[in-house]
Amino acid sequence: MLTDVEGSTALWDADAPNTALAMERHDELVDRIVAEHRGKLLKHKGEGDSTLSVFQRATDAVDASHAVVSAITDEQWPGNLRIAVRAAVHTGEAFEREGGVFGPPLNRAARGRALAHGGRVLL
Repeated sequence: MLTDVEGSTALWDADAPNTALAMERHDELVDRIVAEHRGKLLKHKGEGDSTLSVFQRATDAVDASHAVVSAITDEQWPGNLRIAVRAAVHTGEAFEREGGVFGPPLNRAARGRALAHGGRVLL
């Protein structure tokens, strides 16, 4: 599962102090939800305000992605910021190397995430 905060650069430019607080809360929510769905968060801030998480079961990844998007949408953000997360899940098997994961499933999930709009999950 790959996630990204939509429009994070503009958020940082408009209100850096509140965006910093919001990103801390974002990270807490993603950490908790991934763990609750038996996943492993591999990266915070892979590029921009994105995350990468892996799961043994596709259903756990799909459920976690929906839970993350919903939690972010429902949260009351500091400074009345509007935080929206886009997510993508690919169910293929990735290759592990030195604590990371690689391969076509990640490439395809990254493309899906780039096409998604905030509040949406692409599978």
